[in-house]
Amino acid sequence: MPSQPNNDPRELGIPAHLREKYRVAERNHAASLDALRAALCGYADGLRALGMSRDRMLAVVHEVMAELHRGQVPPARTTGEHTIMVDEMLVWCEDHRARRP
Repeated sequence: MPSQPNNDPRELGIPAHLREKYRVAERNHAASLDALRAALCGYADGLRALGMSRDRMLAVVHEVMAELHRGQVPPARTTGEHTIMVDEMLVWCEDHRARRP
């Protein structure tokens, strides 16, 4: 009876090219999220500078980001994940703004 190949990925190892592509994707993803967060913070700051209340600004940012999310085919995240991401970015924006001199 022929021996069965071992299909355990831990024993097969991770190919170097796959490992490198993963690292590049992670770096690009982080840089993309940083750029998106900066743009989102700038947009939120602009709305506040126009005199918009914090609550209205939060609602408008969520509406705009939801519209962008709906435009993705296929969506990169579920709607729930997207909402959490936007919330986290807005918290970061407020935290960052509060630390400015």
